[in-house]
Amino acid sequence: MARNLTLLTTSKEIRNFTALKGAVDSDYIEPAIITAQDLGLAYVLGYKLMTKLQTEVQSGSVSSPYDDLLETYVKPYLQHLAAAEVIDSLRIDLNNQGILEKNSNQGTSVQVNEYNSIKANLMRLSDSYKQLLIKHLCRYGNRYPEYYQDQDGRQQPSSTQQYYGIDNW
Repeated sequence: MARNLTLLTTSKEIRNFTALKGAVDSDYIEPAIITAQDLGLAYVLGYKLMTKLQTEVQSGSVSSPYDDLLETYVKPYLQHLAAAEVIDSLRIDLNNQGILEKNSNQGTSVQVNEYNSIKANLMRLSDSYKQLLIKHLCRYGNRYPEYYQDQDGRQQPSSTQQYYGIDNW
């Protein structure tokens, strides 16, 4: 079965709703969205619910109650997780000359401790939105039958093991 690369959020939404703002190119953001979906969101939703959301987004109309799940819980988590992912590619460049720190003519790169603070804040926000998503699924998971279906050997949803260090609650 082919991998579904339907993005559940857009570069524009990430620029509008996170600290990335308007200057970050979609060429950096879209791979970060894919990574965040594959390694973060799929871990929370499970394969079947993730596929259901991607299919609905791809069709152009997201039905109820999936629309609320997507807009209120999934997108904020995904946007901040992708933003945290993309800032690594904004700091360094991997090319034939090696690994280079980016530094424009118009400014200087932030110090490592400032960068770590920015990344930690994005991860904190991502974790907070993830916690809201998990709590919603724990309480209202019956609204989304795919959440409880057998995942056919693929990614199982998990509310007990927290990616990026959210403690069990």
